[in-house]
Parts: sequence; C-alpha cells; structure tokens
Amino acid sequence: VPRVPQDRQDPTAPPEPRRRGGPVRLFGTDEDLKQVLDHLPAGVVAHAPDTSIRVCNQRACDILGLTMDEIIGVRAPDPRWCFLRPDGTPMPVDEFPVNLVLRTRQPVTDLVVGSRRPATDDITWALCTGYPVVDDRDELQLVIITFIDITAQRRAEAERARLEARLRHSTKMEAIGRLAGGIAHDFNNLLTGIMGYAELIEASLDPDHRARPWATEILDSSRRAADLVGQLLAFASQRIVEPQVIQPNRVLARCENILGRLLGEDIELVVRPAADLWNVRVDPSQIDQVLVNLAVNARDAMPAGGHLSIETANATLHDASHPMIDGPINGNFVVISVSDDGQGMDAQTRKRIFEPFFSTKGPGEGTGLGLSTVYGIVAQAGGFITVHSAPGHGTTFKLYLPATDQEVDEPRPAQAPVVEGGEATILLVEDDDTVRSLARDLLSDHGYAVIEAADPAEAERLASRFPGRIDLLLTDVVMPGTNGRQLHERLARQRSGLRVLYMSGYTHDIIAHHGVLHAGTDFLPKPFTSQQLLHRVGQVLGRP
Repeated sequence: VPRVPQDRQDPTAPPEPRRRGGPVRLFGTDEDLKQVLDHLPAGVVAHAPDTSIRVCNQRACDILGLTMDEIIGVRAPDPRWCFLRPDGTPMPVDEFPVNLVLRTRQPVTDLVVGSRRPATDDITWALCTGYPVVDDRDELQLVIITFIDITAQRRAEAERARLEARLRHSTKMEAIGRLAGGIAHDFNNLLTGIMGYAELIEASLDPDHRARPWATEILDSSRRAADLVGQLLAFASQRIVEPQVIQPNRVLARCENILGRLLGEDIELVVRPAADLWNVRVDPSQIDQVLVNLAVNARDAMPAGGHLSIETANATLHDASHPMIDGPINGNFVVISVSDDGQGMDAQTRKRIFEPFFSTKGPGEGTGLGLSTVYGIVAQAGGFITVHSAPGHGTTFKLYLPATDQEVDEPRPAQAPVVEGGEATILLVEDDDTVRSLARDLLSDHGYAVIEAADPAEAERLASRFPGRIDLLLTDVVMPGTNGRQLHERLARQRSGLRVLYMSGYTHDIIAHHGVLHAGTDFLPKPFTSQQLLHRVGQVLGRP
C-alpha cells in the first residue's frame, strides 16, 4: 500500500497512481497501520480489482451507517447499497467512484455522493476521492476510496438556498404590493369621478334616450376597473376589511349552493365540514371570495367535468415554516382544503400561480388575479397557503387560517335610520378637484348645504367664519399638511358634537397609520358610487 507523505495535510487528496514491486500487503495485516486508519477523520475503503471491499476503517463504518462485517466483501453494485447523485437522483453503477477509477485508471476527486443509511433511510452525503494502486508491471492491485461526511454542510446549503428563495419571493411580492398600493389612490380618485358623473348622466336621461346605454356602459366598465383595483389591493393585503370572529363551516354552508351553480352540472361538489371546527377572525366576505375564486380555478381545470371537494379541519403546528410567514409557525389553525381532479400543474406553473396577471388561460379568458387575490386575503388574515399539484393528478389548495378561542360575533344591530337629504350642513374637504366637485353636486342636489374646501387650512378658515351649525365633516384622510383625523380633532374643539365621515382611496396600511380604521369610525372607501355616498352620509347624520 502506498504511504501517505508526511507533508500531505488533506487525507482525501489523491496522490498520483503508485507503483510498487511484489505483492500488495493489505491494511488488515498490519495492526499498527489499522490503528492509524481508524483514527483518520476520513472514511477509507480499499477495493480489489473485482470491486469487492477488502479493508475499511472505522470512520467509513460510521459515515455509511454499517458494521465492518456488512462492508467487507461487498461489491459494486450490491442491492443493499443505494448511491445518489448530488441532485438526489439515483447514481448509475458506472458512476460509482470505484468504477470510475477502474474504468479510467486515473484518480478522481471531489465527487459528491449520497448514500442511504440502511437503519434509518436517512441520506448521508460524502465528498469522495479515489485513486488506483498499481504494481511495477502496471497491473491494478487496489482502488483506494476516501471520503468525508458533508451532510451537515449540504443541509446548511439547502437551508441557505431555501431562505434565499424565500427572500426573493417575499421581495418580489412586496414590490408588486407597493406597485398595487401606489396606483390604487390615483385610480380610485379617477374612478370615483367617472362612476359618479356617469350615474348623474344616466339618471338625467329618459329611459329611451339613445345615449342612456352609453352611460350604462361607462358605469359597467368603471365598476369592472374598480374590481380590478380591489383585487390588486387584496393581493397586496391592503384592501380595507372588517374582520369578525366567524365559524368557517357556517360560511361554507352558506356558499355551498352558490358554488354548486357556479361549477355547473358536470362537476360534483363534495363538502366535508369537520366537527368541532375552531373559529377564525377574518372578513366573512373575503372568505366567500376565496371559495369562489378557488372554485372557478378548479372548474376551468376540468373542462370535461370532474369532482371538487372542500374540507375543513383543525391543525396544530409546531416549528413549521412557510415563505408567507416570518419565523417558525406555531399554534392552532383552521385548514380549508379545496381539491379537484383536473389537469394539474407542473413545477414551473406552481411557482408563479400567485403572481398578479399570471394565467395559463387564453387571451380574454381571465384577468390572472383570481389566485393572487386568494393569496392576499389569506396573507392579510395572518395565514398561509400550500399547493399540491402535478400534471394529470389534479390540484389541492390548503388554506391555513389562525384559529381563535373567541366566540363568534353576533349579528350587528339594525342600522340607524338613513336620512336621505335634508337641512344638514356639510363641510366637504377634498384635495382632488373632480371628487370634490362630484360630492358637492350630489349633496347639493339632495338638499344639503355644502361648504367646500380644497385643503384643511381652507376648511379651518371657512369653519371659523361660518356662523351657523355644521352637522358633518366629510373629509379625505391623506392631505398635505394636516390629515383628516387631525382636522376633525381641531374643529371638534370649537364645534362640539361635530360628526365626521372619512373617505380615501389610499391603502389599508396608510389609512390605518392615520388612525381612522378603529372600531366605531365611519369610513367610505373610494371609489364610491353616488348612492353609496348619499347612503353613508345619511347613516351618519341619522344616528342618535
């Protein structure tokens, strides 16, 4: 056996093929040398030319998870041995390190090989080096394979790759969310003007006027545009919601008939609600939307018909992880599973299904916002989604929503009577000219006295000079200098009992930052229709 030079520090680095005269003396015949080998940090095995293992050290046994008796005499291949490539796929026999050396009669270095430990079925990863030992007649005598355990290193690399992928995903979703929130405010102001004036035009025309259908089309198109903005905000977890403690099984029961009609006769709907299901705190209307969007997605994946099942279950998680959640996941969750036996998805499609406007459907067959909306709603509720799918094997979405031990919220009491117009005086503060003009015209036409201001400073000046009673402050939230909440606080010091109705086209985070989303605060999100504005104003004024 060739001796290892004293200046060679790396026990796995291969020397050049060595020649020696006379017979090769095996490791096991020299107890002193065996003791040296057993104390090496690397595993060492010696193969005969027929690939049978003649000698191994203790470290090789430890790494492979085998005893000395289980290793000595084994040939390559052996059915008990399962080697893997670096990508985790089975390694062909001709790629085994010993066979590479036998075939080329050259050293091999830095081969990453995985092996399954027989006792536990765990995978051990090793960095292997092999070199041939030949005699002075150039006849192969032994193949020496050395290897070090790199399992911990591989796991660390896999974890780092997972965290990097999670960061990329989070960064991408955050960037798209910021984009969605950025366009929402301007679009919502524009849509408020378009929808409001289109309603006024439609109402002013006789039913048989040739232009009336045009106004109706403008209204329909603007409503669809508002829905798209709303879906973008839902994806970005920025839609303004009204969370309540609900029982998911009740919501599912309420939606079952709607989902059945939506799916059609060719798709069988099976609902399996779990007994003693925990409660969750979410906006009930958003759960409806999640179920509808997933049902539509399943229906489109089963053009020839099939089965759709919706199940609920309780789950307790311990130190779980998911890209949608920072840190370890612990606690109780309600799981809503939606499964179909449709076409299924490949890995590349699964990676992108929650991106806004990504769709596998043809042009004009969808907006590509259905699943991204589901993603945003679940994220805003503090939950996460898993997807299991393969081509030809259908798809299962599992929605994990944090459970709560709070009781289900009781139905809200009847609303206060709505005042549809009257003698009330309204201070209107809005920095968008179109929205301000629309609101002024609508309120004036319904009998309200309107004082309008383009900014908070002007509003304070007008209020200080107005001698009569101001019944309602109708104000935008985000404005230059002073926000709507601060304006109301200042005016209320001089005018006790001044009621306020906030309106805004900004996103949830920005509105919440200005303190107008607390319980009991009256808020009207943009875009709104003329009827929505009049109704909310009437509600606030009609409250005792």
